[in-house]
Amino acid sequence: MRDYLRHVKTQKWLKSWYNYANRTYFGKKLPKNTPIRWAVLDELDLGWQMGDEIVISTALQAWPAIAQIIVLHEMVHLKCGGSHGKRFQKEMLRLAKAGAMKDLW
Repeated sequence: MRDYLRHVKTQKWLKSWYNYANRTYFGKKLPKNTPIRWAVLDELDLGWQMGDEIVISTALQAWPAIAQIIVLHEMVHLKCGGSHGKRFQKEMLRLAKAGAMKDLW
């Protein structure tokens, strides 16, 4: 278990998941060079996307499945923009139906 958690904490792990999701669920349409990293965020923030960057809270390093869901959420922001409106909701539903969150929740 410890070896797995040590691996999860790397930026490489986050980038690997991003690349897999981009290829599998977004048809490689999101930018390949999107910076994605762990960071200490405010208590209520689990992640955010601004411009072309995705940041995931270090609080999720022990919760890899939740981190993966948050990465997907932020990838939808890359695709649809910043709001959580109808377009965003439709895309999240599409991901769920495509199996992107299978075994993660």
